[in-house]
Amino acid sequence: MTLRLAMTGLAVMAALAAGPASAQPRPLLVSDLVGKSLKAADSQFNGALQVAWAGVDGTALYLTTPGQCRFTHHGETLPLALLTRDGRVEAVLRRSGPSVAFNQKRRPHLSPSDDPLAASPGALPMDDGLAATTGRLEALALPANAVLETQCSAGPPVASPVKPSEGLQSVLEAPAKIATAVWFAPVWLFGVPAENRSREIGRAQGPLALAEVILGQPLAGGAVGFRDRRREVVRLHAGSGDYVIVSIDLGGPPGKGISLPREVVFVGVRGGVVEWFGDGKGGVGQSLCTGADGRFGGRKGCSTTGYYNPRI
Repeated sequence: MTLRLAMTGLAVMAALAAGPASAQPRPLLVSDLVGKSLKAADSQFNGALQVAWAGVDGTALYLTTPGQCRFTHHGETLPLALLTRDGRVEAVLRRSGPSVAFNQKRRPHLSPSDDPLAASPGALPMDDGLAATTGRLEALALPANAVLETQCSAGPPVASPVKPSEGLQSVLEAPAKIATAVWFAPVWLFGVPAENRSREIGRAQGPLALAEVILGQPLAGGAVGFRDRRREVVRLHAGSGDYVIVSIDLGGPPGKGISLPREVVFVGVRGGVVEWFGDGKGGVGQSLCTGADGRFGGRKGCSTTGYYNPRI
């Protein structure tokens, strides 16, 4: 019995150390996705698709959830996106949005394909209209005969067991952790509670503001009137002519830091009419935060690493 229990324990530890189970790589033809319903396409990716933005003309952009699926084409790993129209896949894109990593402040070579949501570097996303934007996205489409190698995780990541040496390491690092705690004590005592109160305002008032926004319908009082009614959670970014991007702060769950990403919805408004919705995690925020010189920051709410915070 003792031997059996010991063997069982070793098997469990080996399974944990192996990490999350993954399905075997499988080929996927682009032509098998184009023309299919969004539901059918999502089933190919284990439900990993998430909407980035949706327009009044029936177009929408869907991204694959980072880390859940891996796609390769001719040995190159690709971040994929699906451009849909009226609920059906119109094109499979090799990428969508700025291709810069979060820890980089400048893209070494700026080109239109780096950010297909913007007509030119520094312009607001979709400032020149949905038709022009989808045209730039379609230029990034993979050919119908392209074959992707797809590998999606079969379950959520599993934590690896703590090794005995890690316990000793944590003891050795204890003085440094104490010094860090003392250094950041004012942030934790004052900054974090204030941040969480701000998040609570977003959770309470953000959905009320979002309820006023209907795709294809005018905003009562226009974008400025909307902002004036919902100042606690709404910010405006003016584009060319009568085009405006509205950000709505939805707060997010309370946290233990002051720089955690917040839940944001972006709304494109042209002539007072809602033209598109965008999720804060779908590349619109990065595009909004990219300046004419290729650097992040410069616009209100934007960090130098490409994060958008509606409360900054």
